[in-house]
Amino acid sequence: MASKKKLTDGDVDLTELRAKIDAGDEQIQTLINERARYAQQVAVAKNTGDDGQDNDQSVGFFRPEREAQVLRAFAGTTGTWRR
Repeated sequence: MASKKKLTDGDVDLTELRAKIDAGDEQIQTLINERARYAQQVAVAKNTGDDGQDNDQSVGFFRPEREAQVLRAFAGTTGTWRR
């Protein structure tokens, strides 16, 4: 069983790093939600005709294949995720 290393003044503060990761996660979630709202607005615009009336065909705003494409592109551009 591995023993835990005690942190010294020169060591990294893991609690602080974890807090920064959590803050970053919250920012990512906020941006993902903002993106979803924009996608929903696009769907509404596509469902509304030039005359301002709803079209008979409904366009959904959630496209799983597009979401996966965006996440793959993000993963491919972040240096620390590359192998």
